Amino acid sequence: MRRSSQPVEILLGFGAGIITAFFLQLPLIWFLHLIHLTPEHAYSTASTLPLGVESIWSRVFWGGVFGLLLASFGTRYEFGLRYLAATSLFIVAVRTFAEWIVQPLFARAGSIGTIGSLLTSLFVNAVWAPAAGALVIGLSLIVGTWASKAPSDLMRHE
Repeated sequence: MRRSSQPVEILLGFGAGIITAFFLQLPLIWFLHLIHLTPEHAYSTASTLPLGVESIWSRVFWGGVFGLLLASFGTRYEFGLRYLAATSLFIVAVRTFAEWIVQPLFARAGSIGTIGSLLTSLFVNAVWAPAAGALVIGLSLIVGTWASKAPSDLMRHE
């Protein structure tokens, strides 16, 4: 049985993405920078392209957007290991594509990442995605959207 794709559950994904980006992803990037594995600064106030928003808030916002994608994709699965695996693989693939292919299109000449920074983004996304998925599960359990059924499932049983 598929869960419903209620806006509440999908918005929980946005919130989970913001929370995990701010409290997990940024400290992880800070730590990786501290031990010289990435040139990226986690709490940078430098403006980013294309809108000129500070880097820290851009990363938090995009964490929310990818959390929204995670939750909307995840409504196809019941909660459990399959949900975490499917949503994590989906989001790691999408975020890695965005950071390796799309982001360099907006980058200034000479600012395209090195192999080390590309692998760092893959590692950070691989940690962020299951954490965001687990938080979506927790928030959905708290709010109560986890037991809802899709309208199409309700129609079939009548």
